Amino acid sequence: MAIEASGVSHSIPCLISSRGNPTQNNRIPNVFSVICKVSFQNPQLGLQNGSSVCVSNSKLFRSLLHTYPKRKRRTRRASVIVAESVANVNRGSSGSEWWDNLRGAASPRSSDIVWPAAGAFVAMAIMELIDIMIAPKGLKLTIAPFGAVCAVLFTAPTSPAAQKYNMFVSHICCAALGVIALAVFGPGWVARSVALAASVAFMIYSGSFHPPAAGLPILFIDGPKFQHLQWWYSIFPGAAGCILLCLMQELVTFLKKNYKF
Repeated sequence: MAIEASGVSHSIPCLISSRGNPTQNNRIPNVFSVICKVSFQNPQLGLQNGSSVCVSNSKLFRSLLHTYPKRKRRTRRASVIVAESVANVNRGSSGSEWWDNLRGAASPRSSDIVWPAAGAFVAMAIMELIDIMIAPKGLKLTIAPFGAVCAVLFTAPTSPAAQKYNMFVSHICCAALGVIALAVFGPGWVARSVALAASVAFMIYSGSFHPPAAGLPILFIDGPKFQHLQWWYSIFPGAAGCILLCLMQELVTFLKKNYKF
């Protein structure tokens, strides 16, 4: 079934196979509203000969084609007119509003930006003060994965990766896997690869999804300053640092709810 699509400012030709899948790379984008002039009867969709249907995205368009009888697809033609963007069809909006519709979300409050950013700043500052105090003992709390942890906790606090169980279980077990991999394989790419693969498998098996924790095994294998901790590495700095970040997250959540601007 050959489909020709043309519009006011766009021309989007494509060829639909018998299963309704495009045989060329050109596809009708989701941001356009498509008016299908139907030249056949379709009882399933309640369509009569010559009727029109508005399809807002390519999935609905393919569903429409899928309901058409297979034996007739090769001989029938339809005229598809890309009238205008979905935003213009639904709201009669201007170009700037079309861009807002394409983004799909309104701009956040200033407080929703300031408080998480301030929380990340304060958390890193406190960690630096702790580093200064424990430096004589050869310890260090601030590690790179905590940057990703802050991003998860402060920007998506309701996501699975930000849940406390997922965070602590992943940090403790992934760090322990790094210790085991180094003890078995020694420093090198084999230990890094095995530790990372084991960490990913553990997260999937246990359901404790927390991506930043996957960096702890590599950090231990490649960081001599952490290797002297041995099994204590499973608790410090990963799990210990997460306690501080979780407390900071609670403070940020409180400020976002009660001090909006």
